[in-house]
Amino acid sequence: MSQKVRNIVIIALVLVAVAGVFVLRGPAGTTEKEKPAVAAALPVVMILQSQSCPACKQMSIVLKEFSGKYGAQVRTEEVDIMQNPDLAREFKVRYIPMLVFKDGQGKVLGTHVGYLPLDAFKKKLKEVGITVNEG
Repeated sequence: MSQKVRNIVIIALVLVAVAGVFVLRGPAGTTEKEKPAVAAALPVVMILQSQSCPACKQMSIVLKEFSGKYGAQVRTEEVDIMQNPDLAREFKVRYIPMLVFKDGQGKVLGTHVGYLPLDAFKKKLKEVGITVNEG
């Protein structure tokens, strides 16, 4: 292969890579992972937890049960603080599980530390201003 052809191939590969980055970033700098939250505009309940925490495992079960029934109204996210220390610092996590309640625009409505059974969890949602339809 001649030097000229090799240079053209390298330039083409670089251009494809750069274009790929812009396609994955999407409009207004949002990443592909962020798009569902932006498009859905659903409230979010995030649990900051650790795999070795028994209370976190119990809270995760409650969130899965809740999500199975109300997942179309409220999105739930599980975040392992050992794998995401920056997020743990951002929310000043001292004890886990820590629940973070956000509105559809990402504004933090409130937090809760510790396990909540399902009924108490739904009550906490109302306290922070997130309503779910029982239908």
